[in-house]
Amino acid sequence: MLSFLGIKVLRALAIVLAVTVLTQFLLGLVPGSIAEAILGPQASPAQIRALNATLGANHSFFVRYFSWLGNAIHGNLGSSAVTDQSVGSAIVSALPVTVELVILSVVLAVVLSLVTGAIAARRPGGKLDAAIAAVTSASLSLPPFIVAPVLAYIFAVELRWVPVLGFVSLTSSVGGNLKSVALPVFAIALPEFAVLQRLLRADLVATLGEGYIDAARGRGVPEGRILTRHALRPSLISLMTAAGITVGRLISGTVVVEVFFSMPGIGSLLVRSILAHDLIVVQGTVVVIAIAYVAINLAVDLAYSLVDPRIRIRAVA
Repeated sequence: MLSFLGIKVLRALAIVLAVTVLTQFLLGLVPGSIAEAILGPQASPAQIRALNATLGANHSFFVRYFSWLGNAIHGNLGSSAVTDQSVGSAIVSALPVTVELVILSVVLAVVLSLVTGAIAARRPGGKLDAAIAAVTSASLSLPPFIVAPVLAYIFAVELRWVPVLGFVSLTSSVGGNLKSVALPVFAIALPEFAVLQRLLRADLVATLGEGYIDAARGRGVPEGRILTRHALRPSLISLMTAAGITVGRLISGTVVVEVFFSMPGIGSLLVRSILAHDLIVVQGTVVVIAIAYVAINLAVDLAYSLVDPRIRIRAVA
C-alpha cells in the first residue's frame, strides 16, 4: 500500500509541476511583455519598466519560475496588478461558491442516476428503460450554455420561482442560498446525470445477470431486495469513480454557468482576469484548479484501490 501511495503521490506532484512550468512558459509568450499586457497601450514606458521590474519579467525564464515557485510553496501566489488584491485571497473568496455548485450538482446527478438507473435496469428494454434512455440522450445533447438560458427563462422570468442572477451566501440565508444556486446546479447536473445513469444502468444489468443473483431469485428473495441489497452495491464502484472524477473536472467546468448566472466563483474570477489582462491572477487560478483536479483524482484512485486491492497490485508491479 505504501508503494502504491508513493507512486500515486509522485505522479500527482509531477503533473502539478508540469502545469506550473507550462503556465509560466505561456505567460512568457504574451506579445511585448507581461507589463504591457496588464497596463494596456496607454501606459508610459516608465510604468511598463517599473511593473516589469516588480514582476521580475526582466529575468530569465528559470529565474522567474523558481522565484514564483518558492513564493507559491509558502502560499504567496502574488498580487493582482489591476486590483492590488492578493491572488490567494481572491481565490479563497471565490472557491466556496464553485465548491458548493460542484458538490450540489454531483449529489443531484448521483441521486437521479441511482433512482433512474435502478428503474431502467430492473426491466432492460422495457418502456421505462426506453423513456429514461430518451431523457439521457436529450440531456447529453444539451450543453449547459443551452440549458442555462432556457431554465432562467422558464423558472426565473416566467414563473418567478427563483432569482435570475446573483448569489446569496449560506451565512446570509439558507433558503436564499438554495434559491440562488438552484438553476446553476440543475444546468450543471443535467449532462452529468446522463453519463452517470448510463454507466450505472450498464453495471446493474451486468450484475443482475450473475449466477448469485439467479440463486437469490431461486430462494424466493423479492426482486426489490435483490436489486437494492445484492446488485446495487457491487455496481456502485464505477459510479463512485466517475462521480469523483466529475468533481475534479467541474472545479474548472462551471465557467459558462457561473458567468451566465453572475455567480462569484472560480470560473467568473478566471474570466474577469482574462478580460482585464490580469495575468498574475490567471496564473494563480489555473495552478489552483490544476492542484484541485489532481488532488481529487488522487483521492479517487486511493479510495478505489481500497475497494479493489488488485488495482494497487497492478500499479506497483
